[in-house]
Amino acid sequence: MTDFAPLLLRLEAAPDAAGLSAVGREVLASLAKARAALDPSDAAIAASVFDLARAAMAAIDPSGTTAAPGYQQAWSLLAVARGQVDLLVHAQDPALARAAVQMVLVLDEVILFMPEPAALAPVAFDPAVIAEAVTRIEGLVAGQI
Repeated sequence: MTDFAPLLLRLEAAPDAAGLSAVGREVLASLAKARAALDPSDAAIAASVFDLARAAMAAIDPSGTTAAPGYQQAWSLLAVARGQVDLLVHAQDPALARAAVQMVLVLDEVILFMPEPAALAPVAFDPAVIAEAVTRIEGLVAGQI
């Protein structure tokens, strides 16, 4: 698989929008190749959704006000989890596919409720919203992972 570190460094150093777009396409192509090489099972994808949601919860300050970078990380992790759930909707196991439909609703509810991710200042957001989603996702994937 591709070593992503040099690509990510190039992405970070991109001088303009055109450079960012060009390197971004390389990163996405490399990610697609890595995903194909890994060929994760549906159970592994379900486990990753749960792990991503837990990581998002951990990125939110329990005080209810999270610095912008932490908040953006939490929002991004949930967005990635949501993308992973799209793969599970077509799972071979009908029970997992049905659970994935419910996970779509859970994650969409949280992401749509969250403030704008492009915040520059600390964001007031109740971590209990994500904690509840994590609990619901855990229940949906129980026995699947």
